[in-house]
Amino acid sequence: MADDPAPADPAPAPDPAPAPAPAKTAAQPDSTDWKAEAQKWEKRAKANKDKADQLDQLTESAKTAEQKAAESSERADRLAQQFIQAEVKAALTGIVDDPASVVADLNLAKFVTADGEINEEAVQALRTRYAAMTPSGPRAPQPNPAQGNADAPKSLAELVAQAEAASTGTKQDMKQLLRLKSAQVLDVRRKQG
Repeated sequence: MADDPAPADPAPAPDPAPAPAPAKTAAQPDSTDWKAEAQKWEKRAKANKDKADQLDQLTESAKTAEQKAAESSERADRLAQQFIQAEVKAALTGIVDDPASVVADLNLAKFVTADGEINEEAVQALRTRYAAMTPSGPRAPQPNPAQGNADAPKSLAELVAQAEAASTGTKQDMKQLLRLKSAQVLDVRRKQG
């Protein structure tokens, strides 16, 4: 059997499949160090904040003088509008019931002159126009009958008479009566001149 070829080496056996990782159970603690992870992310956030601040500074320094002037002008315009609103509200106070609602409906630019000052004539014309819309004369305060004592005497003579009628002869009542009579005498002398 010399002609028979020699038997070939048997093929190597395939590697066994890798063993699956053991499943975690409640008894096995998580090996992640959460405190270290939190510190790592905190460091990254601080680095990002520093870089964002640097970007803001670069952006601000890269602005042209025109851009800075435009932003400053916008701020000044907002402040001027607030000032004009306050002026118009003050001018309309006592003339209309709700000056704030009137100001909200106005184009406040017409109350500013070309040089940026308050146009007093325009404000006064507005005041006059709204004054014409209100009833003639100033509004009188409405009496409130719930205030004060409606049965209160009106003159010193009535007060003296009321004190004499209510007097019980005590020292305190007599002092009060004396004060009222003194005030009555002073009032008569003042009227006589």
